[in-house]
Amino acid sequence: MVRVTANALKQQVMNREERRLEREIKEVLEEVGCDREKIAELLVGRRVLLAEELKRSPPPPADLATFPGGIVR
Repeated sequence: MVRVTANALKQQVMNREERRLEREIKEVLEEVGCDREKIAELLVGRRVLLAEELKRSPPPPADLATFPGGIVR
């Protein structure tokens, strides 16, 4: 019975913390969403540049999928 009560209390705490974090994240996202300069600042960086570069690169040729099989033979 103690274990069941402990699990129920743990679940309540987790749910409460989840809601608190969700509210906090929403507030931060709303603040950032209203600030154009902050958005521009966050959307710059090495990872973003690499992701944009990958987006622009052409897809690999279709015959590239058969390449590893040719090496094994």
